[in-house]
Amino acid sequence: MSDSTPAAPKEQAASGNGLPPELRQVGETSSKLTSRVEALAKELTASEARAREAELAAREAELKALATARDSVTQARKDREAAEQA
Repeated sequence: MSDSTPAAPKEQAASGNGLPPELRQVGETSSKLTSRVEALAKELTASEARAREAELAAREAELKALATARDSVTQARKDREAAEQA
């Protein structure tokens, strides 16, 4: 009976933080998962930022194309009027 009592402090001393091995493993796994979640969150944030930039670039290209189309219509009207007067 006195043999089992000293074994617990030795195990606790071996762990370095006084926790049983099972709890230490849970803590380590939790820490690893937290790190993975943080990394995935950063990746998602960066991906969303790239998507917003791409959306903005697409919108700017769309506006430029629309302006070009308006200019073409205006020029076509002017050309048609000039042809009718000639």
